[in-house]
Amino acid sequence: MKGLPLLLSAGVLLLDQSTKRLVERTMTPGESVPVLGDVLRMTFVRNDGIAFGIHIGSGALFNAFSVAACVGVAYYFWKIRRESNWLRSGTALILGGAAGNLIDRLAAGSVVDFIDAGIRSVRWPVFNVADSAVVVGAGILFLLMARDERALRRGRRDGAGVQPPPAP
Repeated sequence: MKGLPLLLSAGVLLLDQSTKRLVERTMTPGESVPVLGDVLRMTFVRNDGIAFGIHIGSGALFNAFSVAACVGVAYYFWKIRRESNWLRSGTALILGGAAGNLIDRLAAGSVVDFIDAGIRSVRWPVFNVADSAVVVGAGILFLLMARDERALRRGRRDGAGVQPPPAP
């Protein structure tokens, strides 16, 4: 299943862009529609900052950083093409999500966010499919790193050296 992570990345990008365009066509900015009562709503927000609306630098500077980050993740994705499906899938989720938000930033100067979760006034910042993919992908990579660190520590305690992976 070598091509599966690349399909995953493309699927995230397609789902992200199609849901954002649907929200733009059917809702007005600021409009909120309950999906699961007050716990989950669709709320159309335009985000011109980074995650959770945090602002850093000028738009052009942030766009250049976003392009560089996408290129870096794409390069890493290519470098790990022979690694485990878990590593490649986590990276693919990050790549698909980063590309989805980058497309919005370059095309419109802001990102469409619409997933609004919480209870009453305690709410998570509004987000989108791309944001979810980046968080899940980063979570997978974090779990893989934690697993590898535990294996290294076990190897040191047992007195057995941990063998490095074979060179490609």
